[in-house]
Amino acid sequence: MDEMEGFLSAQPERIFPLHTTHTPNFLGLTINRGLQFWKNDSNYGKGVIIGIVDTGAFPDHPSFSDDGVPPPPAKWKGKCEFKKTECNNKLTGARGLRSSNTSEPSYDKEGHGSHTASTATGNFVKGANVSGNAKGTAVGIAPHAHLAIYKACAERRCKETDILAAIDAAVEDGVDVLSISLGDSRVQQTPFYKDTIGLDALTETSISTEGFIYLFNQ
Repeated sequence: MDEMEGFLSAQPERIFPLHTTHTPNFLGLTINRGLQFWKNDSNYGKGVIIGIVDTGAFPDHPSFSDDGVPPPPAKWKGKCEFKKTECNNKLTGARGLRSSNTSEPSYDKEGHGSHTASTATGNFVKGANVSGNAKGTAVGIAPHAHLAIYKACAERRCKETDILAAIDAAVEDGVDVLSISLGDSRVQQTPFYKDTIGLDALTETSISTEGFIYLFNQ
């Protein structure tokens, strides 16, 4: 490869474990400040398309109901690989990006992708509880936002190239925000010029005609 014209560098592919997002804390959405912000200044995410790079999603989960969610904006160019009846105004897109199984549907076998997706965009679900305990209303940060699923992970492991493919696909589809809850304990020791995910996010943002927000949990 060194002798190929235009070749710059190569490095071994990294495998990233899944993490749990701390986005609410990062945004300062504490119980008091968060509810006040939500009540007075938020449109509940209407018109925003949030992409989740993770293990897929359970399309029939009540958090992904499109009750009260308008159709996605005209800029949306993605596709939904779930059954037609499982896609709606909330769950507008789902794509499988795992290079080891490109024909694999985007269904969530781990639960992690559904967890992070519902945290970000889950619609209002009344009567949520755990075995009858702690009954209340479960809801995500932007309940009226649209959701696009990009399955790049399985068995709690995510290949670096699959993550990059998912980011590229999401930006091409027209997402506004990307939530990526995975990371590497060695990330602080990795020079930025070797952090391919960070470089890809920087490149996508700089070549795009619109602004994007990336929420990484590394």
